[in-house]
Amino acid sequence: MSAGGSITRRLRIGLAVFALALAATAGLTVAAVSRQDETLGEQTTHVQPLRAANIGLREEFARSQAGLYGYLLTGQKRFLDVYRDARAELTGSLAQIRRLAPGELAGAAGTQARAAQSWYKIIDQSATVPWGSRAAVTLTEQDTPAAAAFYRANGQLQQRAAAWARTVTRDSRRSLEASLAWSGGFLAVVVGDRDGNLR
Repeated sequence: MSAGGSITRRLRIGLAVFALALAATAGLTVAAVSRQDETLGEQTTHVQPLRAANIGLREEFARSQAGLYGYLLTGQKRFLDVYRDARAELTGSLAQIRRLAPGELAGAAGTQARAAQSWYKIIDQSATVPWGSRAAVTLTEQDTPAAAAFYRANGQLQQRAAAWARTVTRDSRRSLEASLAWSGGFLAVVVGDRDGNLR
């Protein structure tokens, strides 16, 4: 009976160790999958909306420019409406970008907002001068560096947001790979322990 008890005892110990190994492996896998889920959530609620809003902002800025230049070239008030509509949308987009940008991108979002405000400060004066006048031409010449500063800041924010997306994805992938490697290694040690405690 002592031999039978010994075998039963060994089987129970082996089963307990195997169950613990499976539980540990499951825990590591759940942690890795949870990290993947967090990454997907961050991508869909912050990273991609920020990038989309920044692209939309660039389009609104360009539409605003086109409306103003249309007015300055033709004197037609309908172009001022295009300018004003685009500006109103741009103001909302700037607020959305500032809300979405995390700490490390908040500075770039602020630089972009200041560049847009600088351009609008010049342009607001252009909208009040008679079209085709020397003052309109002078203001249009002054707006070029301000517009270039906006486009540069917009591009930099877009690049930094893309880098943020790559970092989030890379870190998540590394976490998953490490968890799976630890799980596999742990199981391999337990299952491969034929000469250890299971005998």
